[in-house]
Amino acid sequence: MDYLAPRIISFGCSFTKYMWPTYADIIQSENKGWAGSGNERIFYFILDEYKKHKFKDYDLITVQWSGPLRFDYKTRDGWTEADGPLRLSKVNNHIWRSLKNIWNDSYEKEKTENYKIVIEKLLESTGKQYHITDMDSIREQYIGDYEFTSNMSWTKNTFTDKHPTITQHMHYANKFAVEYDFRLDKDILSKCFEIHNTISTNKSFEKYTL
Repeated sequence: MDYLAPRIISFGCSFTKYMWPTYADIIQSENKGWAGSGNERIFYFILDEYKKHKFKDYDLITVQWSGPLRFDYKTRDGWTEADGPLRLSKVNNHIWRSLKNIWNDSYEKEKTENYKIVIEKLLESTGKQYHITDMDSIREQYIGDYEFTSNMSWTKNTFTDKHPTITQHMHYANKFAVEYDFRLDKDILSKCFEIHNTISTNKSFEKYTL
């Protein structure tokens, strides 16, 4: 591809969609990430999108798997709260109390491996370009260091967020651009630098958008 923005759709957790722009936003994908979600939810979203039109509207599909010990269930009223590993979740503590006596880490990890096998075969069958990664692989490359001093509901202390910074996401997005032969939008990159500087200066934990 040699045009500004290929048609991309991205799936993942907070490493794909977060409080500030991520690689998925920078490459101008249709961002289906959901912060805190587990792999069952990601798997569901991918299959839901596939059943609609088999990804015919996209040139590239990106998948970022999350942790295997997160809990997802779609109730009659919508998805359960996405709050990281179930045993550590505060909002889903009532679910953990109900499940902890039968919970099986090995099964949950195997379930994630099964999801990965199915999705890779599915994406391969579409004939589209696709890119698969996971939260741990991104963590190995990038460790965020934004320090926040205000707007955190869970603490009154200074908080250092380990999610990748915007500049780290820009670096990762550039890898996509090189690998899949397209150019990043200069205006978006400029805006990302502005947001990075704002976060570094104001240290306020809030939603930042392009």
